[in-house]
Amino acid sequence: MKRVYYADKVIFFSPDFQTSEGKVLFDPAGEVPTIERVLKALDDTHRLTVWSPDAEALFEGFCARFTPVEAAGGVVFCGDGASDGSRTSGERVLMIRRRGFWDLPKGHREEGESLPECAAREVSEESGLAEASLEVGAEIADTLHFYWYERAARWEMKRTTWYAMRYGGDPADVAPQ
Repeated sequence: MKRVYYADKVIFFSPDFQTSEGKVLFDPAGEVPTIERVLKALDDTHRLTVWSPDAEALFEGFCARFTPVEAAGGVVFCGDGASDGSRTSGERVLMIRRRGFWDLPKGHREEGESLPECAAREVSEESGLAEASLEVGAEIADTLHFYWYERAARWEMKRTTWYAMRYGGDPADVAPQ
């Protein structure tokens, strides 16, 4: 099952009706749903399933309707972590508050920049943590979010690659954006 986020809503693309969540959108002809149709279906729900025996093709077709954007971010752990990378009770996770919502630090990849480099730069810019004190670890997951980008007057699909990160500096030295 694939998923895409829009604001605080989630759209699932599933070939299995039994795993459908929330409102279900089904087109027996297997036509790729338009952005407008998905937005209308989301009017009265936060969870929508696009159900089709060929959900993968519908997912790929839906994503192709957007301008692709690459981004990276981090789940930053700080504090007394165990040496094997597991979390301990004295450890904290960095969260930022942006536009009234809690979020993880992330941002757009610049030309020539690797995704791990992007994650470290964006976390540093958005949190004030020194980039040199950030250790980028394993890739955790990718997420997809679509949104209307007003300046370019177009719909964009942002793929964010998330990394586990550890901050080795003093949290008292933080100067957030």
